[in-house]
Order: sequence, then C-alpha cells, then structure tokens
Amino acid sequence: MKYSSLAAAPRGRRACLLAAVSIYACCHGSLAGAQTAGDYPARPIRMVVSFGAGGPADAMARIIAKKMEEGLNTPIVVDNKAGAGGLVAAQEVARSKPDGYTVLYTAGSSYTISPTLMPKANVDMARDFIPVSYGHRQAMVLAVNEQLPVRTLGELVAYAKNQPINYASPGAGALPHLMAEMLKQKLGFQATHVPYKSGADMQRALIGAEVQFALDAVSSTIGNVKAGRIRVLAVADKKRISSLADVPTFAESGVTGMEIYSWGALLVPAGTPQAVVNKLHAAVAAAQKDPELITRMTTFNAEPYPSSSKQVMEETAAETAVWARLIRELGLAEK
Repeated sequence: MKYSSLAAAPRGRRACLLAAVSIYACCHGSLAGAQTAGDYPARPIRMVVSFGAGGPADAMARIIAKKMEEGLNTPIVVDNKAGAGGLVAAQEVARSKPDGYTVLYTAGSSYTISPTLMPKANVDMARDFIPVSYGHRQAMVLAVNEQLPVRTLGELVAYAKNQPINYASPGAGALPHLMAEMLKQKLGFQATHVPYKSGADMQRALIGAEVQFALDAVSSTIGNVKAGRIRVLAVADKKRISSLADVPTFAESGVTGMEIYSWGALLVPAGTPQAVVNKLHAAVAAAQKDPELITRMTTFNAEPYPSSSKQVMEETAAETAVWARLIRELGLAEK
C-alpha cells in the first residue's frame, strides 16, 4: 500500500519528522497560543497510536491519517506508542496540550478494558478524553482447529461437555479472553484458558492443536482459514461478512449479545476546543466516505465506522460496564 510520506515514513525518517514537529512547536509556541480554532490546523498534527507498527490496526490508523491529511491540508505524523494495553499512549496524550495538535488513535480494548485491568495507571478515558469519532471496526470470530470434529457452535458446546477442552488468548484480560468467558457463561460449558504472549502465538497454538478454539479479529484469522488450517464457526457481527459468507453469526447460532468488534477511535485530550473537535470530526467523516479508504480497509476485512462524539461516548460507556463486570468476576484487575 502507498501512504503519504509522513504517515508511512520509515522509522529513522519518522523520528526526524517528529523532531521537526517538536522544534516547530517550541519555536512558534507564542504563535500557536495566539491561534484561534478558525486557524486550525496551522502546523503538523501528531497522531499517537496505542498499538505497535505493522499490524492491521496500525494500517487502519495510517489509512485514516493519510485521508485526513488531505482534508485538513496539513501533515499528520503517526507515532506508535504501544505498551500497558494501550495506556502508555493514552497517558502521553492525556498530558499533552489540548489544542488538537496531539491526538490519540486507540484500540477498543485500550479504551474499554485496559483502564479496569490496570487501575494503577490512573487513566479514565471518559474523564481524560473527548471522542472525535470511531475510525474503523472489524468483526471478531470464533475459530477451531481444522482437525476438530465440529462444524457448528452447537457441536463445539456438545463436544466440550463430553471432554476437557482449552481455548487460547493473547493474554489474561485481552478481548479474546473476555469474549470466551462471556460465551462460556451464555452457553454453560467449560473450557480452560491458555494465555499466550501474542496474537500470533495464539494463532500458532490453534493451528498446532495445542488448544481447541480461540476468538480473534477476522483480519488475523482469515489467512489461516483460506490455507485450511483452521475453521470459523461463528461471526460476532450483526450480519454475515462477505469474506466468510457461509459462516453464521452468533445470533444465527442461537447466542444473543455477542455482536462484538475490534475497533479504533480518534480521541483528543479533555479541554480541546469544540471547534477543533468539530474540524477533526469533519475530516474523519470525509475520509470515511472516500472510495480509496473503503477499498483499502476492505483488504483487511475492516470497514469505516462513521459516528458522532456522543455515539462513541454512549457505546463505550456501555461496553466498558460489560467488561468491567466480567473483569471483577474473574478477579483479573491488578492489585
């Protein structure tokens, strides 16, 4: 994929660009302070991304950044700051000046799960940030090893009730872990959690039959499905998805309340002027309508997710409450 020179710059060059942005800010601090929201943006914007470079979620952030550059007519420097379930990036942006020149692109789990898991980080997403808009989302799916003798979700549950089974996740408290525990509660079956160090390790464990099933984003799963290594039994979406058209949704399989997505959202620090929030929202909304952006997201089995700031607030509050309850029940929060 071809991205803008800033959003996709090599690491060394990106470091130079970030330094240039910092120097500009220092040298022109008085000018920036005097600017009104009508002048925004008058210099490059730094987009801090709460996950590592190279994966599908990072690609989504860069695709959106590139199109926002065109709408705002200013460079956007993408700066990956992974760590602590996304809270390293959140802490940094929350401490930044609320002027719209440092923004956060965060994963859903960083927003609705990590603060409850790690209360010592003292990050309150609702308190510390203003949502601009969702950026993208993609469905989660439940997959089993290809050799497992089950073809439906009902058959997996019946199989689990007759013998011990294991499921994988990329770590305790991660979205795939919480989804699996939710599913166990809804369907009344037992399965042992086996955490791995990463999503890639989790996929390898599933392929190698170290575990019987796992939940993951469709973009991380589809390659192994096409290669015949694993099989998807259900999709956590309101409708079937085109890349897995023959796979039913959880609702079609008889399980309600499992419409769960892996998503990203654009946020700004609390206190950012509303006029600046509005300009950023307009840029995201325009980007999400761009045919090139839609096509690029489709290659990752993702889709743009247009929304208002109010919608993000309401939906994330509800999602946070669901995961917080489950985290407390499982005793996962750090002491």
